[in-house]
Amino acid sequence: MPRTGAYESARTLPLLAGSEPAADLLRPLSRFLADEGLHVQAITDVELARLDPAVVRRYPALVFAGHQEYYEAALYDRVARYLAQGGRALYLQANAFYGEVELADARITRLSYRYREPDRSDYALAANGFRVCCWPRGIRVTYRVAEGVPERLPWLLAGTGGGAGTSLGRALGEVDAVDLGGLSPAGTVLVASGTVPRHREEDEGAQPA
Repeated sequence: MPRTGAYESARTLPLLAGSEPAADLLRPLSRFLADEGLHVQAITDVELARLDPAVVRRYPALVFAGHQEYYEAALYDRVARYLAQGGRALYLQANAFYGEVELADARITRLSYRYREPDRSDYALAANGFRVCCWPRGIRVTYRVAEGVPERLPWLLAGTGGGAGTSLGRALGEVDAVDLGGLSPAGTVLVASGTVPRHREEDEGAQPA
């Protein structure tokens, strides 16, 4: 399980939780917090599942460091309740809330890979869900800003000179996708997308990401 630590400050911003904190992905967030004079309180996913909901509500945001793939039902319920009450969540990597597990007697038992029902799914909490992974290194998948995004979210690209079709980097290894047909929350905006070409004989075809 992940390490835990606490950073106390009179000006605490988010509660930082995750199962696989990656240093390279946390550096930009750390620089932003330092520049703004903000601090976080760090906690593990297991501890977050056991916090009193009234305590969780004190935080304006929950930040998941990445690959929050396997979770206890209590954690899912805690985050779902927090979001329903107006809280915000930020995910720094993909594969959030992909499969339920049970923790008992120092053992982790997987109960499911994923739920994809309207009342319980990874999409409900993170707006997206796992789609495809493990393509050959020779395949390059580039994210491009979607049409209409610069007009709908002018702040997102402000000062960058970018617009529709601008590259937002590459997809590496595995990707998530939104489900605008029903599972992703109402109001979800697809900012950028890319397509992973068919790369194995058993694949059904190209997969959007």
